Amino acid sequence: MEIGYKAGISDDQLYDLPREDTTRQVGNGVLSAWNERRIQVWNTLFEVFGRQYCLAAVSKVINDLLSFAQPQLLYKPGSNETVACGLLIAVGMFTASFIQTICMNQYLAIFNETSMKMKATLTAIVYDKATT
Repeated sequence: MEIGYKAGISDDQLYDLPREDTTRQVGNGVLSAWNERRIQVWNTLFEVFGRQYCLAAVSKVINDLLSFAQPQLLYKPGSNETVACGLLIAVGMFTASFIQTICMNQYLAIFNETSMKMKATLTAIVYDKATT
């Protein structure tokens, strides 16, 4: 932080992106899929990135289902409950909350990474069309 405050940061001081996240790598994969079939850009993006978005959607659905199921654990028609039953409900609610947190974090990580790649891909497509 101190170096960046005193003087500007140059390109050689920054970390390189992983190879699979570079615009060249992601853009070439989409451009080759698009040039093979000549289908709409939306269909090409779904073909390339659809699996990641479906995985993120599954994670989000699990999160939402657990969000709905957690209050259901508290509803019991009988009022004669034992301490063991109360502990079981508490453990169930903790487990549901823990799994919810994991699923939501996975959803956000997958969604953000895939969105970054899709943005780079669209930039590569526009650049390719502008130069040809």
